[in-house]
Amino acid sequence: MKEKLIITDVTRMSGGAVCVGGIATSDGTCRRPIFSSSSISIPESWLYDSQNDDCIVFPFAEVELDFQEHKPVAPHTEDWIVDRNFRRYCGKLQDRKKFLEEIAFPYVSSIFEAVIVHNIGYYVKEGRGARSLGTVRANILNCFYGPNYGKWDFRIKFADQKDREFCLKVTDLSFQYYCRYLNEEKHLPTTEISSMLTEQLSNSVVFLRLGLTRPTWEKYPHRCFLQITGVYSFPDYLDGRCFADFYRPSRKVIVVRLR
Repeated sequence: MKEKLIITDVTRMSGGAVCVGGIATSDGTCRRPIFSSSSISIPESWLYDSQNDDCIVFPFAEVELDFQEHKPVAPHTEDWIVDRNFRRYCGKLQDRKKFLEEIAFPYVSSIFEAVIVHNIGYYVKEGRGARSLGTVRANILNCFYGPNYGKWDFRIKFADQKDREFCLKVTDLSFQYYCRYLNEEKHLPTTEISSMLTEQLSNSVVFLRLGLTRPTWEKYPHRCFLQITGVYSFPDYLDGRCFADFYRPSRKVIVVRLR
């Protein structure tokens, strides 16, 4: 069945793949397109029109997809197999703030409806919870971009409306590419980027999309870790831009230097 989806999440996965999520205009449910039960990964090139290289799958775009089968496995109850060869851009949402207010949950734990364990990070146990994606309004306390344990890291510390604090990895593709762009193209040190983003977002109205990872980490099995899959602020810290304005797969890969 062909239905329209308002895109809310475009996130980085391992191996250059991405994950996409959105809200169906027909019934307001959250859906995560996947290609098949055995291959959930989506190549980044799928976000673009193969004919003219225009980006057509981006945050707040309205895209028509062919949903073929619902494949819910708690907590990832939003998974839908789609026809990978069909996607049609239908325009973009105008009143983003109202939309986010309407879909927001009161606080973080109300999204997942499961116990959030804080040990090595924050996680929900595999097989539990009502959903794996949701929105909260957040008070931003700190942003971090830079090397951490030998890898590049993107993190935001925030408090939800219950004043519970979280420090989570940011997998939002636009956030990651914007940080890389400021570092490599604008030659800003990572410490300055972190401070600038902290200043901007802590003084803005911010909605975060939160998601749960797949329970595939061998070191810590059966755990679905919380992560930030979308960062949306008013005023917009990206000034109307998205990941496609900073880097595209067909272009030369940005090489990020440690500073």
